[in-house]
Amino acid sequence: MTETKIMYDSDEAAQRVTLSGWISRDGIFWPDKTDPKFAEHHARWGGCTHLICECGNEHRKNYTICDSCRAKKDDERYQAMPFKEWEGEPLCLYRDDTYFFSEDALQDWAEEHDIEDLSTIQLVICEPQHAWEIEGDDHYADILPEDTELSDVAPLLAAALEDVNEVIREHKEILCWMPGKFRTTIKAGE
Repeated sequence: MTETKIMYDSDEAAQRVTLSGWISRDGIFWPDKTDPKFAEHHARWGGCTHLICECGNEHRKNYTICDSCRAKKDDERYQAMPFKEWEGEPLCLYRDDTYFFSEDALQDWAEEHDIEDLSTIQLVICEPQHAWEIEGDDHYADILPEDTELSDVAPLLAAALEDVNEVIREHKEILCWMPGKFRTTIKAGE
């Protein structure tokens, strides 16, 4: 079987076509051939910097809603948390990494931020975080031979981990504090 010869300048070698579609501001072409609305959406999304929120305000496209609506939804989520009276535990600001280990620290922070009424601050009661036990078989699962426990291949290491786990169980030392599930308020001088 002989191959058909097609020369570079032959009409059989190539044909001119015209494509339709959308080009975003950042230069990416989105062809219409499958779904014109899809192409237009992605081109506009790639080229825009701002959108209109469902409330009518403009917002940067890296958010799904504007600052005002985000603040409102954050407040709704905070208010939906169960409330607990503060009993002196460490506190933190809701959705923030600012922690308070005393009422004085909270009052100092409030002064720095010109907040007179401490009860207006969205506070969350923190929960202590303790060390968790080390399960040697799980920790080394990727390198232990199949159907083998750590104590089978490294009995001294397994025994040492059990000693560490005993200390963890007996002493329950607090390693850090993390935001808990309860919101609270405090008034100055509580």
